[in-house]
Amino acid sequence: MLGCYGNPAMRTPNLDALAAQGVRYEYAYSAQPVCGPARSLLFTGLFPHENGSWGNCMPLGADVKTLGQRLSSHGVRCAYIGKWHLDGGDYFGNGVCPEGWDPEYWYDMKCYLDELDSDADRLRSRKAATCFEGDGITADFTFGHRVADRALRYIQNHQKDDFFLTVSFDEPHGPSLCPPEYARMYQDYEPELTPAQQDTLENKPMYQKLWAQAAASQAAGAAEQLAAAHQALEAGEADYAAQQKEFDDAQARLQAASEALAQKKQELAQAEAAYQAQKTAAEQALASAQAELDTAAATLAEKEQELEAGWAEYNQQEPDAQQKIADAEDKVASAQ
Repeated sequence: MLGCYGNPAMRTPNLDALAAQGVRYEYAYSAQPVCGPARSLLFTGLFPHENGSWGNCMPLGADVKTLGQRLSSHGVRCAYIGKWHLDGGDYFGNGVCPEGWDPEYWYDMKCYLDELDSDADRLRSRKAATCFEGDGITADFTFGHRVADRALRYIQNHQKDDFFLTVSFDEPHGPSLCPPEYARMYQDYEPELTPAQQDTLENKPMYQKLWAQAAASQAAGAAEQLAAAHQALEAGEADYAAQQKEFDDAQARLQAASEALAQKKQELAQAEAAYQAQKTAAEQALASAQAELDTAAATLAEKEQELEAGWAEYNQQEPDAQQKIADAEDKVASAQ
């Protein structure tokens, strides 16, 4: 299921690059078909029936040494980041760093759950449908992303040391969480069955047959979850389309309102300009009228002064004029 093993349908460029630069196994055999026991052999060098962990959620024997203990006792720094599944707890682990590994970098799935912000996020981290709810999830929400970040920090901080670092990704493993673009990447892909997948297990041990039955049941459950996830995806896409339409409509209304506002601002500016022009003209007319009024008032004042001077002169000349009239009348009378 990887490009580096000749499957062109699998887009795994980073794993392909890692395989090109590291060691790639063409053949690999497991001492046990299930997770915990197979891991117990890798980290103890003992068969599962010898180290105590011959079934899932069964701890290693108290006297069993792990690879971390063996190497650290010889001066090699050892760190374990990721899924452990050998402490006898549930699938997630108990969050306690075993002897031989660096506690500062210990990070099992219990640590991951404790690190999430809320119970709601912890529930979301266990549901396949989470990939398709709303906007889905970001890469940094996943366990694998956080494991990789810690592994990078460890390598950067111990470049000058002799160290042994185990990076144990849980993915790909149910609920198979990933960002939406990866969740949809193989939506219509149907893998070809290999001969091993068509094995009837007729001549295999009963223990293996029982696990195969359990796996078939899990596969059926996974298929139901996948169908539910696809339904959730379709519902989410429909909801997204409706929300997009509402957004587009709101955007159109906003654009229309913006254009109307711009038009009103232009009209207001024009009205303001017209008002200022009229105001200036009125002020100029008022100033002209005031100037004419001042001129008329000055002329009136001059005329009043002239009239007063004439009246004064008249009052001075009137007695003489009266006397002259009387003398003339006397002369007329004498002449008669």
